[in-house]
Amino acid sequence: MPGIVKALIAFCFLALVSGCETFQFYQQAARGQAALLWRRTPTDELLQSKIDPALRDRIETAGQILGFASQIGLPVSGAYRSYVETGEPYVVWNVFAAPKDSLNPKVSCFVIAGCLPYRGYFSKADANQYARRLNKKGYDTYIAGVKAYSTLGWLNDPILSTIIEREDVSLAQILFHELAHQKIYVKNDAQFNEGFAMAIADHGARLWAADRNTNFNSSRKNMEPELIKLVIDTKHKLNVLYSSNKTLEVKMTAKKKYFQDLINNNSL
Repeated sequence: MPGIVKALIAFCFLALVSGCETFQFYQQAARGQAALLWRRTPTDELLQSKIDPALRDRIETAGQILGFASQIGLPVSGAYRSYVETGEPYVVWNVFAAPKDSLNPKVSCFVIAGCLPYRGYFSKADANQYARRLNKKGYDTYIAGVKAYSTLGWLNDPILSTIIEREDVSLAQILFHELAHQKIYVKNDAQFNEGFAMAIADHGARLWAADRNTNFNSSRKNMEPELIKLVIDTKHKLNVLYSSNKTLEVKMTAKKKYFQDLINNNSL
């Protein structure tokens, strides 16, 4: 299959992965992407076969969303014209890390995607192993499951079972989000790329909902203002703490208290 050959050769240059120029890292990336390509089934074939009515409804809805996406200028092309049942809640696990006394994330740099504040693994075990290595080097780490990602148009991304069960507007949001990465992607600026994709996702979903006479409701819009303020305040306190001349031991004690205060205040 030409697509799989292309993935094995080129996947090291895609947006999902970053950093670690080791054979093992790129091997898992290529292997994971190739596995998705091997397992995908064209949605046209699925719709012509006997499948679960709920899955049929979701695939048909996705097709309608893609048609709408092309109307608002997103680069649909051959993306999301196939389906993969992953059997997992997430398709990728991203590892985020930062020094214990800093809010600056560890970045991994990549030829096409540029520098990103995370590294993605198709296997949670591999993600955990990488996180443990960073922990031993003195980093704080966090592993986040990812339900979808974009190969920036290098490959025709499939619809994944990890997102297919979303209700209509939420499904539209995530598809618009990933397509937005194909529309505009600025190398070495993850903050802009994610902000742009989220804005396009919300705007597109709002237009989609209006076209369908459906209510639009963004989960981000419903975030409690009090929680946002608490997080921002805690971030400010940590920045002040980390830039001080206090010993690492004192900083770690204060950090632990700040996080405990954040948890306690959020539970009130």
